[in-house]
Amino acid sequence: MTAILRAAVLLSVIVAAGYFYYIGDGRVSRTTDFRLPIREMRALTAQDGDQLPTTVAVEVVGRDHIPLGLAIAGKGLGHFSMARTAFLVSGPSGRILVDTGMPEDLAAKKQPGTSPVYDAPAQNRVARMMDEADIIVLTHEHWDHMGGLAHSDRLSSLIRKSVLSPSQIAALPALAGKPGPFWNGSSPKALDNSAPTKIAPGVVVMAAPGHTPGSQIIYVRLADGEEVLFIGDITFSIDGIRDVRHRPRLMQNVIMEPPEDRSAVAAQLRSLNTLYLAEPRLRIIPSHDSEHLNRLIRDGFLVDGF
Repeated sequence: MTAILRAAVLLSVIVAAGYFYYIGDGRVSRTTDFRLPIREMRALTAQDGDQLPTTVAVEVVGRDHIPLGLAIAGKGLGHFSMARTAFLVSGPSGRILVDTGMPEDLAAKKQPGTSPVYDAPAQNRVARMMDEADIIVLTHEHWDHMGGLAHSDRLSSLIRKSVLSPSQIAALPALAGKPGPFWNGSSPKALDNSAPTKIAPGVVVMAAPGHTPGSQIIYVRLADGEEVLFIGDITFSIDGIRDVRHRPRLMQNVIMEPPEDRSAVAAQLRSLNTLYLAEPRLRIIPSHDSEHLNRLIRDGFLVDGF
């Protein structure tokens, strides 16, 4: 073998290994230390009866596209439609806003991918609901989930009804671009979510750090017996749970700021897959999966718009 051929083979091996490590490897361990305590969540809401929520609505405040292979490792260059969302859980006991979207100026700086679309009227409806909702809760502390709250000129009043984890509270000043704390004496409620914690009839939150330090899963039991898990960005696509596959390291370690905890997210994916197989009627909702959200709207489960 000539020196040139040996060098070419070596280069090919290095490129292939790099591609697999950073782009193609979506493997998740078959064992996990993370357990999603669905029984405990159900027990906390079992006596809520006629106070249970009745509807779940979604607002899509923006869309953009990324390569499918950045949403799920090894899936190639097809398009994945990223919905930027907020959800509203409503019932006799009040309204709970799950995530707060993103203001237009922040979206213009941050929205990645190709063909980004921003829906200002939809974000206006989310902003109105920040005022009208009884509780504001976040899946995690990223710009497209917390941005509407962090950039609101009414933050000092909204913070009083925002139920946030310590990590989410710590992230507010940087996202708002202000030194913190800056909420004029209106302290947010620091939620200890280390164990399943009920924040309203039918609504339970539990810490799930990994994608971000303040990531959490939000469980909702509805009056008609349906159940929902809002999982934020543990995976962008429901297929990440069905197929038990990670985002690629290129997304996790290079594009995301700060990098996410790959092993923690892997454990959550494995646990969610186990639950998905055992509980086919449980509605698991990743925040960004446009196709999955559209399917839930067509099925009549999600209400399209606030």
